[in-house]
Amino acid sequence: MAQAKADLAAAGRDPHSACGAAEITNLAAWRMQNEGAGLLDKPTGNNCQGYAVDIIAYRDGQIYDVLVNAETQNIPAWQPLTPVDPARWRPPVYPSYYPGPIEPPVDPPPVEPPPTSPLEARVARLEQWAASFHP
Repeated sequence: MAQAKADLAAAGRDPHSACGAAEITNLAAWRMQNEGAGLLDKPTGNNCQGYAVDIIAYRDGQIYDVLVNAETQNIPAWQPLTPVDPARWRPPVYPSYYPGPIEPPVDPPPVEPPPTSPLEARVARLEQWAASFHP
């Protein structure tokens, strides 16, 4: 969310309005679409062009509030909310206004958790040692 907000500011977009918050949310959802992220259909209340301004939705109905003080500060957040009807999920909108790369980012490789016991630590060292013989 913070990167999406910074990228929009760099593109000359004003994030301090309902539609500015929605642009931040949409750009973040666009970049996370490979995870199933999208927008929430919200035709009434605080919305921009029929979408919730600060909610990322998933196809199963799980939603997250992703901006605190939307329309003013737009502080990045990730707060799970009560799931909604999955029929309200919408795909993110192609952000044609943004001049930079907009493809979904590549996920970094997972970080292996450290061993939790001395025995696991020894096994991990032995596995690394054995792997050094078969690259």
